Amino acid sequence: MSAPTATAAWFAPLVGDPRLEALRRALDAGGVAEVHGLTGPARLLVPLLLGSRPLLVVVARENDVEQAAEDLRTLAHEVGAAGAVLPFPAPGPAPFRGLPRHADAALRRAAAIHAARGGSLRAWVASPAGLLRPVLQPRLFETRVVTIAAGDEMTPEILLEVLDEGGYRREDPVASAGQVARRGGILDVFPPDRDAPVRIEFLGDTVETLRSFDPGTQRTTAAVATLEILPLTDVFAPRSTLDALRRALPERFAGHRDLPALMEKIDRGALVVDDLADLLPLVPGATVAPWTVRDPWTTVVVEPEMVAAEVEAFHARAREERERRPDALALEPEEALVPAEELAARTAAGPSLHVREVDLDLRGAHLPSRPVRRYAGDLRALSADLARQKGTTVLFLGTSGRAERLRDVLREDGLAVGPATSIDLRVGVLGAGFEFPDAALTVLADGDLYPEEVHLHRGRGSRARTFLSDFRDLKIGDLVVHQD
Repeated sequence: MSAPTATAAWFAPLVGDPRLEALRRALDAGGVAEVHGLTGPARLLVPLLLGSRPLLVVVARENDVEQAAEDLRTLAHEVGAAGAVLPFPAPGPAPFRGLPRHADAALRRAAAIHAARGGSLRAWVASPAGLLRPVLQPRLFETRVVTIAAGDEMTPEILLEVLDEGGYRREDPVASAGQVARRGGILDVFPPDRDAPVRIEFLGDTVETLRSFDPGTQRTTAAVATLEILPLTDVFAPRSTLDALRRALPERFAGHRDLPALMEKIDRGALVVDDLADLLPLVPGATVAPWTVRDPWTTVVVEPEMVAAEVEAFHARAREERERRPDALALEPEEALVPAEELAARTAAGPSLHVREVDLDLRGAHLPSRPVRRYAGDLRALSADLARQKGTTVLFLGTSGRAERLRDVLREDGLAVGPATSIDLRVGVLGAGFEFPDAALTVLADGDLYPEEVHLHRGRGSRARTFLSDFRDLKIGDLVVHQD
């Protein structure tokens, strides 16, 4: 994405808006601010302009989390907001269905927790489906985050125990992410956030070298100065928690037919994450609500009534699933999930910004925005609209090649394009465009300019008006349709 500079401050007309200043004062005082009239990614831009405190953005639908995180990441970069913007996804299928958690989602939850604890965070984006699933108590979680450098004192036995508890699987040779193997004083590990596994060589109780290597040839590819290894999941059982769970399970599930097999797996050290993830709340203090891993946040609730309805619906679905499996060795929904009242209290407490597109009660500030025209590849119409515009238009393109192609087309039409003009092109991902009429500001996204399916057509004359992409965007392996 384009580097934020002074000339990239296309959002400047909004910054000084007195309505935003009133919202800013309410949040700085720790209160609840409300705004309506915002649509699409405009609902995420405004919170970024109100302060530097990390944001906890809550959307109603889990399916909206990824796109909202992408939009927020692009906009945060544009306004110069430092820190990671991360989705905090639901860990997988709804609880009590007997289905395993998604490994990728569990890892991303772990990475989001670590970023929040480490102070490198700008925002989380989550839905009730993610926030109502508890996470491991941060103090316990951080005991399994390991940073290693040559010269550190550590034994391979201790490191292997930490990795086992964090969800790594023993596999020799190591070939894919999440695997670990030990051969004497050599330990190979493949952290999922790295492109290649790392070989750690020990000399006695000291780390001697760290090197990345090719898992196919086993040859060293580069020296590694420092290696940080995160757990593979946001819920696991460190030794102290496992001991407490071993004592609690027979009391809670005495006589249950599945208890002997589970206790045997605990004794053999053969547990996997899915065996215990939803049982850990049985240990007092072992799990917490996700948002408690960091404080303070500014909570941004997008469509609060929809979020509240989804919170209640999530708990209702969990109770229904539990009733369908009455004989399962599982806690009750009220035990395994974060109580609905806790999340409701968090979203209602300040500092919090409640964002609505339409509010019949007219609560808080009215900051009108509206969707933009969709051009479906008609660049002639786009050029005509840009030539007539009275304010500023910023166009976000998904790739630099596409941005360069569009810049060439617009300049061929005699339009001035660039940061110092009323038309600027940026590289970044936005799900949709939006317009602020009061600020004479229009933001167009890639999807507003081009249809979802891009086709190449022959055009007459020197300019291909319907040429919707750029060959510079193609990569080896991409699928290309040839049309006669």
